[in-house]
Amino acid sequence: MNTLLEESQVNELASEKVSRLVVALSGGADSVALLAMVHELNQASIKKPLMALHINHDIADEAGAWQCFCETWCAELGVPFSCMTVKVDRNGSLEGNARAARYAAFEQILQTGDLLLLAHHADDQVETILFNLFRGSGAFGVRGMPDRRRIGSAWLYRPLIAVSGDALRDYCLSHQLKWIEDGSNQDLRFDRNFLRHDLLPRIRERFAAADAAILRADSRDREYQRVIDVGTRRDLAESTRDSIGLSLTALREFDPFRIVMLLRCLAEDCGVPLPGTKQLKLCARMIVDKVKSTRLISWQGYSFSQYRESLFLVRDLPDAFNVTIQIDSAKLGSAFEIGVGVGRLVGFPMNSAQGIAAGSGIDLKLAGQLSLRFRRGGEKLMLSKTRSLKNLFQENGVPSWLRDHVPLIYQGDRLVAVPAIPAWHVSALVSPEVRAVGPGAGIGFGFHVQDRVDHTAG
Repeated sequence: MNTLLEESQVNELASEKVSRLVVALSGGADSVALLAMVHELNQASIKKPLMALHINHDIADEAGAWQCFCETWCAELGVPFSCMTVKVDRNGSLEGNARAARYAAFEQILQTGDLLLLAHHADDQVETILFNLFRGSGAFGVRGMPDRRRIGSAWLYRPLIAVSGDALRDYCLSHQLKWIEDGSNQDLRFDRNFLRHDLLPRIRERFAAADAAILRADSRDREYQRVIDVGTRRDLAESTRDSIGLSLTALREFDPFRIVMLLRCLAEDCGVPLPGTKQLKLCARMIVDKVKSTRLISWQGYSFSQYRESLFLVRDLPDAFNVTIQIDSAKLGSAFEIGVGVGRLVGFPMNSAQGIAAGSGIDLKLAGQLSLRFRRGGEKLMLSKTRSLKNLFQENGVPSWLRDHVPLIYQGDRLVAVPAIPAWHVSALVSPEVRAVGPGAGIGFGFHVQDRVDHTAG
């Protein structure tokens, strides 16, 4: 079989841990070659579900034509095709913003068991190493792209990272494959294009073995990094508290450098963008100095935040909703969902409730009178006595960044229940005035939210 992939890379694709192969297809020669190889291997031996994924950045005038090219070619191959159009922030670095939007889309689409295949090759790796050096990434030693890492609930893999760009173009030509050329790749205003078309040709002209030397340095420093990672992962394991956060007390036993390495390792394991070194050092210092602020540092949609002597990696949540939503009582005979940003409210008969005591739900007879609202301030709930929602959240361990996003259950204008929040081990709160009398007779509510990024999940 004519493929540039080695046996070890084919084994990665065929692993029993992989349930679906997803090839990121831009339409350029590199990704076209990758999809062609993977498709051929998949038909011959791997036999897994395969999908091509195109991200339309909607920046270039030709973006629509590129999407059409990818979709048409996938139809000819018989490979399922999916496309997502993203909004790229035009302020700041267009390259960086496009990448952030692209990877956010990947994370949104990918499922557990997916293996996202990217067509980055050896030339890209050399450019990345130099780019990181000149930018001052702050990571240990020379640092290129990892060949494999987590991305959300899935994994990302770069099987061509040791293959040259010329070899991929030769593959396309020998297999009579068509591809598209992005004219912006010649624009020297972009840092990577400057490295690719201006600086690197001069370096190669003067130092013929420059690429090999750069890649050897990357390989060498990765070995050193692995040694450091052994200690860092031990620190991470020892600091993990009840599988949902890191103990700040344990972290304060480490010097700031070890905390920085631990936090960087945590972000890498969770497949999120890495904070800058200055930010990580600031976070470490704030931990050591016991700064009281809930949010310590934030970057690219994430933050390190603290609550009750634990540190968490937290996703930014959308703005709270100022709406009232009627709960459709006709759906209460089975599970139903109401979308609330990154979470969902699920209502169910108490005989199917998980983690909520029978008899603690709302009386079924009141189903048609219920509505959903979000916190606006000053809410009170009648339990054994009237309590402020603020105090109930504090007592029950609902972190401050989540409180405005918890859906509240109303009967008319009266707050009658707060749903359970299983991810934070928070039980439902239901006013006695509306509580079901017997087991199996009530409606339970649970709020399922993905505010926290758990490094123990995979």
